[in-house]
Amino acid sequence: MSRRRKLHTEGSTRGLDRRDALACGVVSALALAGLGCGSAQPPVERDVLPPTRPDRHVARLTDIVSAVGLEWLFVLRPAELMSLSWLRPSLSRVLRDERLDALAQATNLDLRVLPEIVLAGHRSPNADGSGSVFFVVRHEGDSAELERKFRERLTGDAERREIGHQLLGVWGRLGRQERAYVAAGRNVAGYQYDGSRARGAARIALLHAEGRLSANTAASNDPDVLALELRLGAAPARGYWLGPFDGPASRGARGLLGGATSAGLAMQPTSEGTLALTVRLQGAYAGTNALTPLADAFQDLAASDLGHLLGLGSPRSPARVEEDAEGLRLLVDLDAHALLAGIAAATLESVREFMR
Repeated sequence: MSRRRKLHTEGSTRGLDRRDALACGVVSALALAGLGCGSAQPPVERDVLPPTRPDRHVARLTDIVSAVGLEWLFVLRPAELMSLSWLRPSLSRVLRDERLDALAQATNLDLRVLPEIVLAGHRSPNADGSGSVFFVVRHEGDSAELERKFRERLTGDAERREIGHQLLGVWGRLGRQERAYVAAGRNVAGYQYDGSRARGAARIALLHAEGRLSANTAASNDPDVLALELRLGAAPARGYWLGPFDGPASRGARGLLGGATSAGLAMQPTSEGTLALTVRLQGAYAGTNALTPLADAFQDLAASDLGHLLGLGSPRSPARVEEDAEGLRLLVDLDAHALLAGIAAATLESVREFMR
């Protein structure tokens, strides 16, 4: 072979080697990228987790309380009251009790530090005079633990239903009495005492939370509740009673309750270290000279044994009564320490009965 042919052959070999090396590099890169063929490995499949569903939100606790058959309603914000340094020592006299400690142990709920509490009483649709109480709280605890604590106390006929996302109910009996627990969202829980299992306050609360009932049938949109809220404001302690007031109740407040469509009270801490009490009667009292009977009714209460216990006979300022087109209002500033000390004494037996 001539030197020229030998050089040509060697040059061709070197060129082929370079081309082969380049091709191998491209194939290897494609294989690593999952685009090659032949013996290249397929891409690794990874599990795709479903998107996390947001927590179900209950804007107002009264949004899930039924207005049907509603007799009375209390709205309390204990944490807000306990945050007031001047009020905390006196308030602790009411709340410092081993029975409340036992209740916290039994339910995993400490009523003294909850952001919001709603307590509602419903009359029975039957003529037997029975009714039910629905207790709703906004909490910072573990819903699963609240459910476990509730189930531990049941003695029979337990039934559990998951209705939807963060919606569940548990029904059962404690002795002969009907009980129910509901969870609506991450931080709202409700407890039903007595009443119907199939159509009681717990079942209705779940339907409201699910959006299957009209918002107009909730306590938050009841016309009487709305009228009282408008007049009483957003005090951290409020109570509402819905009429009509029949029988002995109609004779209350020197007969004024007989003409009321609803009644309410609110207790608001003031910057002067007092508790401003407002009592409201909704009704057509214009032109009836009802101001004097309302003032006299308060004096009757202040002169009673309960009034003395609560310090109503020694207010920080005299009670005053007012009238407008929608009803009557009584306002009085009370000594917070005397009032709460009296409530602590007056409710001792009530708390004992509640714990039973």
